[in-house]
Amino acid sequence: MEPLTFRSRLAQGLAVLVAVVAGVALVAFVVEDGPTAVLTSLAPIALVVALGWAVFWRPCAVVDDDGVTLVNVIRTVHVPWRRFRSAETRWALSITTTGDRTFSSWAVPAGSGFGARMAPSGRWFGEHSPADRKLASSGTAEAAAVAIGARMPDRRTSRERADAVGQSEVTVRANLAVLAVLGSLTVLTAVSTVMG
Repeated sequence: MEPLTFRSRLAQGLAVLVAVVAGVALVAFVVEDGPTAVLTSLAPIALVVALGWAVFWRPCAVVDDDGVTLVNVIRTVHVPWRRFRSAETRWALSITTTGDRTFSSWAVPAGSGFGARMAPSGRWFGEHSPADRKLASSGTAEAAAVAIGARMPDRRTSRERADAVGQSEVTVRANLAVLAVLGSLTVLTAVSTVMG
């Protein structure tokens, strides 16, 4: 089955708003100060857009045949089905592993109303039917938990595949490329501010 990606619709809207406001600001600076304004304002504006993308757009949870991947700003966590124990949806999607480690995806918040009725206990163990996959478009923790439940019957196959390629452990890695871009833009912003 194809991977399902969950991210907050509100956060995506904020990322677009940040980009639009930054674009308008750049145009305003150029109109007011002329083309040379690009030299002093491009780096700060690029930093704001990159931060909007890194904080609001990029973070997500991905549910696929190999497990659950939580992409946050600073790190990405992959929990293979072999190590998956449960998903919590009280405040945001949280995954607990067989070793009692818990990882959260603040980018996939709990829904209101419908989500509360779907999961009064706030905890999901993969007992939901694949027909519930249509909830995926909501981008909520409950919808992600339903997708996790729909993938659980395939866990044995995923476990065998993970064992075969040695990917049966939880992996936590820093998002070095994202951090490098943000760091570089921060330095360029500081330099352009000093030079301006």
